[in-house]
Amino acid sequence: MRSNEQSSTAVTNSPGTGLLRRWRLLLVLFVLLCTFGIAARWYLRSQQATDLVRARLQASYGGPLQVATVELGLGSSSIRGLRLFQAGSQPSDDPWLVIDEAHMDASLLTLLNGEPASVPVLLTGVVLTLRYDQSGRLLTELPKPGEKVSHFPSLSFKSARVRLLQEGHPDFEIAEIGGQLHAEGDRLVLTGTATDPAWGDWAVTGSMDPITETTTMRMTAARVHLTQAMLSSLPFVPAKVWRQVQCEGDTPVELVVGSDLLAKKRHYRVNLEPESTKVHISSINLYADRAHGKVAIEDGVVKLEKVSGHSADGQIGTSGILDFHADPCQLRFSVSAEHLDLSLLPKSWHLPPTLKGRLSGQAELLVSIADGKPLTSGDGYGTVTETRIAAVPVRKPIPVKLHADGKRFHFSPGRQNDRNSSPP
Repeated sequence: MRSNEQSSTAVTNSPGTGLLRRWRLLLVLFVLLCTFGIAARWYLRSQQATDLVRARLQASYGGPLQVATVELGLGSSSIRGLRLFQAGSQPSDDPWLVIDEAHMDASLLTLLNGEPASVPVLLTGVVLTLRYDQSGRLLTELPKPGEKVSHFPSLSFKSARVRLLQEGHPDFEIAEIGGQLHAEGDRLVLTGTATDPAWGDWAVTGSMDPITETTTMRMTAARVHLTQAMLSSLPFVPAKVWRQVQCEGDTPVELVVGSDLLAKKRHYRVNLEPESTKVHISSINLYADRAHGKVAIEDGVVKLEKVSGHSADGQIGTSGILDFHADPCQLRFSVSAEHLDLSLLPKSWHLPPTLKGRLSGQAELLVSIADGKPLTSGDGYGTVTETRIAAVPVRKPIPVKLHADGKRFHFSPGRQNDRNSSPP
């Protein structure tokens, strides 16, 4: 009898029996872990997780938004289909910001716990759309964020698009933008590049101060082939500027846009330095080919600095200030001409039809434009060499005078001493 008990105890305590128990325990633990993992993964991809993330983002953003799906992982997390709407918008309205995916190489629980600043976030499929009225006032009402800038995550983005839509202007869009947006003190700072099929390669910088609600964006390109259609699509520049100044050719470009949302003001500047450009100034019908110089357009004022080029088989140049902000518009020009072929000059210059030769001289001109009607003033002096009158050669140079009658400019014979006179 005792022998049988000892035998039973020996079997129960044998090494094989203990190993079997441990395998059974591991199997139970494995099943429990799998069940827990599947349940956790299901929850982290569930509507509850999406709602939780949406609520957290909406509290930070301060306005309405939509989130399509959320995936929370132990090593990485993603938000897909993020759409931000302006304050007071309806569900049927278009979002001002679309992000196809926001991905981070960390658990999104870090974001939910309010410590996102140390976690970089990669954004793809970004489309930013801002709308302005005809005067350049921002129509898109951006919500005021509920978080401090110091809590803002470090964002990087690629293949982004920026669309600036202004009433009365063609849509302006720059595509293929990549860069970073991060906090520096109380400001958000933007650095990046753009490689747009039409506009070429750009460097992009910008900043935003949420406290003062001021923003600045600067875009520069070393060389762009500009067409008049591209210039006309630039936001904020009044269409009447491009009716007076037309350009097409190669030039570096600098575009600066700033806004003060509290004061409801905006500022813009476009700097061009034509290298090989065609220029036409409509108000004085001045044409120049292969032109170079500087053109600055700032808040409705155009500054021409030593813009010169080939015209009428000679050289023509101008500097001036065209103030489209004034009422009426004031367009002031200093024009110089050297060895222009009279037969190739525009008929609107109203030169005597029988006079042939080469014109050189200077003029100070003013064109005021009110209700679309120009009012001319100013005058100039010059000489015609290699002169022929009705095909008859003239040995001496002929002095000529340019004067205005209020509607247009005219050339007429001048006095001999007018060549050395300075325009008043």
